[in-house]
Amino acid sequence: MAKLAIFLPNWSKGNPYLMMFKDAIGRCGVDVRLRDFPPGFFPINRIISREDRPYVVHIHWINDLIEAIHWSSTSLKTHTKLALLMLDIAVARLRGVKIFWTIHNLVAHESPNPTVEIRARRALALTCTHLFAHSHSALRLIEKTYCLELSRKASVMPLGNYDGYYPNLRGSEDRLRARFGLTKDHTVILFFGAIRPYKGVDKLIHAFRTVDNEQLRLLITGKAESIELGNAITLAAQSDSRIIAAVEFVPDDDVGALFAIADVVAIPFERTLTSASAMLAFTMNKALLLPERARVFDFVNDDNAIFYGSDGDLHSRLLTLDRERLAAMGLKGRLAVEGFDWNSIGARVVARYDS
Repeated sequence: MAKLAIFLPNWSKGNPYLMMFKDAIGRCGVDVRLRDFPPGFFPINRIISREDRPYVVHIHWINDLIEAIHWSSTSLKTHTKLALLMLDIAVARLRGVKIFWTIHNLVAHESPNPTVEIRARRALALTCTHLFAHSHSALRLIEKTYCLELSRKASVMPLGNYDGYYPNLRGSEDRLRARFGLTKDHTVILFFGAIRPYKGVDKLIHAFRTVDNEQLRLLITGKAESIELGNAITLAAQSDSRIIAAVEFVPDDDVGALFAIADVVAIPFERTLTSASAMLAFTMNKALLLPERARVFDFVNDDNAIFYGSDGDLHSRLLTLDRERLAAMGLKGRLAVEGFDWNSIGARVVARYDS
């Protein structure tokens, strides 16, 4: 019988990362089941009791797990809920189940109470069997923020690349160029992915509008978190004919062609420890335009990305975009993620499960 691992929560809809991770673990002989946190106290143990003797519970995002802690009305209630969270994990470990946690962010992107959340994350880090970070820089930042020394119970496990995930359909590039009114002479800046407030699309639009270059195009694609946000992005784009806002879900069949018609991929959000968007862009041979804080990804550097500090700095970078240089940087980005294949990552994760 295959060993059983439980992934929490089941955020697989529209999330290639989780499905590629699950498949990589599965190819190593581990049965992976995607589950959500049940409501109420002791969710980890309740999940364990429902499943058939899992040997690992791997937590990927903790938003639902610590939601009740955020809304504690008194300090006593906060302390009590934190203690119950730690007890839940401690009891699970006493039952012989290993608890792993991949830390994607220092705090949630739209955390209602970052101070309380850091306390909860610190409690989790202290109690879990083992932690994963996606880069050495991210791990150092986690230790500094959570005031913990984690070298004995944490390891670096990078994101895998997107090789073979998205199809490359013949004729799709020409179809998308025609749809968006693009020619091969345009320098295309692409924003791709779910549009949420923290991602800084509004700042990207503002900076772009200040640049006087008729050959420049900003293509914003992806589904907005809310109708209001989508309308705001669309309205902002209407003020400049060089901005193309396709605020809608992008089907998998179009993703490869979408990156093929782009010259550089913009990732304007700052508060994150990792980026699937950066990994996807490099898999697709595209250079990146992103904030200085994104150096925490480790595989992104001055050879394959253009960094900016302030909004004025972003304006300057947009003024000097050169297509030949961007193409060369994209090739270097591809080389940077060449070895991040899911088969080897899956094998390393399972080895850590078993160690």
